[in-house]
Amino acid sequence: MVLPAPEAAVGMMAAAHDLGIPGICVFQLAASAVPVPSAERRRARSALMSGLLPVAVSDDNRAAIAATFTLPPQRIRVIRNAAELRPPPSGDDERAATRRSLGLLPDQMLIITVARLTHQKGYDLLVEVARAWQAAGRSAKFLWLGDGEWRSRLIDATRGLHNVVMAGRVEAEDVRRYLAASDVFVLPSRWEGTPLALSEAMSMGLPVVAAAIGSIGEMVSDTDAALFAAGDAAALDSALRRVVDRPDERRRLGAAALARHASYGPVDMLRLYHALVPEATGRRAARITRCRAAVG
Repeated sequence: MVLPAPEAAVGMMAAAHDLGIPGICVFQLAASAVPVPSAERRRARSALMSGLLPVAVSDDNRAAIAATFTLPPQRIRVIRNAAELRPPPSGDDERAATRRSLGLLPDQMLIITVARLTHQKGYDLLVEVARAWQAAGRSAKFLWLGDGEWRSRLIDATRGLHNVVMAGRVEAEDVRRYLAASDVFVLPSRWEGTPLALSEAMSMGLPVVAAAIGSIGEMVSDTDAALFAAGDAAALDSALRRVVDRPDERRRLGAAALARHASYGPVDMLRLYHALVPEATGRRAARITRCRAAVG
């Protein structure tokens, strides 16, 4: 089972345990220890200590999951998310067509963010930067792909900003197309699991500007990306300027992102999950044996 957060399905975890159903329980997002009612926490903990294998998508998330369910951290496996997109076969032709559709001039910078429109993703920081850049006459354009609870709020916040395009939720093929047309990927999140959008951007060789939070720091280092203090609009502005204004730095960071992605991709992730399956099913067999022994 894949859970968005530790508190999302404690009942499901407990039910799987009670029914003797084996499984691998993947926690996608755990920013900090989450308060869970004590009775539910005990049942979920029992499941995670016996019938279910808990998996976190980052070391940072593992600590939060361990605290939530009072689990020994070493019991929680860490398997980082990974995704991959391939550059379009048509190459420069498709890139040029996509950029024209966005009204971009040939040399105009396109800065892309792919993320849900929520407080977590730090779009309010991007609004501040976009407003400052428009006032300063900077020509770069910001493209945001995604939808979410902040959509109306961000539409209001960007009114009058001609350097922001909110494309909404788009299909996977369009994500690839827009990434291929972009010059810089930015992710100013306040907390994360291991974001698939970041992995996809890295697989396309885009230079990365991202918040220096624990889980992102496990995907890229400050030599692979332009990292900045989370929640700090001025630091985001400075990091973006450093990348946008320096072609050599963009090329270096793009190559570094691609190399980092090549060291751990979807095949590596799937291999690690595949290796857990025998252990997960073995736990069920052991539990059935114990139950039969108790009954007999």
